[in-house]
Parts: sequence; structure tokens; C-alpha cells
Amino acid sequence: MDGPVIADAVYRALKGGAKIKDVFDTVQAVADAGAAALVMTYWNPVDRYGADAFLPRPCQRRRGRPDHPRPHAGGGPALA
Repeated sequence: MDGPVIADAVYRALKGGAKIKDVFDTVQAVADAGAAALVMTYWNPVDRYGADAFLPRPCQRRRGRPDHPRPHAGGGPALA
């Protein structure tokens, strides 16, 4: 369960029509500007969007693996 600040931010983003693609576009704009972006997420959005579609985006540049891959998902996707 998230705290009230994160819960309110999620509510406002969803109410405002934010989509996962918007996050990808923002990360790409940050990368195009020469800066680094750190994106943290729960597994649920990756699972719903589809790992194959989610991971090839700019956020795949993270080195390592998800902290808590789902055991029934085969240990989580391999990242760069």
C-alpha cells in the first residue's frame, strides 16, 4: 500500500489521462536532452503492457534485473 502522497499523484495522473506511453515519451525526451532518468515501477504495469513491449523502450537501459520478479513468470525478464 502506497502512502497518501503517491496515492494522490497516481489518482491525479490517471484522472488527467496519463498513460504508460506518456512515461516512455517523457523518458525519451529526457534522454534526448542528454540527461538520465530513473523510472521505478511495480510489476503490474509491465505485466499489463507486456514485458516485450515495455522493456525495449528507453527504460531498458537499466543494468540489472527487477528486484522482485514473479516466481511463476520464470524469474522475470532479462534486462540489458
